[in-house]
Amino acid sequence: MLTELLETLKKFAESASIEEQRAAIEPLARLYKRLSIRIMTEIEQRTALVIAMTNNDRSELRAIEQHTQHDELRSWAKEALAPRTVMSKFSL
Repeated sequence: MLTELLETLKKFAESASIEEQRAAIEPLARLYKRLSIRIMTEIEQRTALVIAMTNNDRSELRAIEQHTQHDELRSWAKEALAPRTVMSKFSL
């Protein structure tokens, strides 16, 4: 599958106009992110999640939430992305 994808991308790069290539950058970047997360083992995804949480890397947390195949990791990423509410001592 990846070999076919690479061949298709090579053909696209050779035959597409500059405008078509520029328009393809964002979808290809999303595809790259999705595939890079999907091919990781669960342990690698957990490690990436912890690193993203430690660095407050919201884009990586979003990517893990959207593309992981593990429900537990999706839940953790979603929780890390949730807005935090700070209770003021004066609001009592």
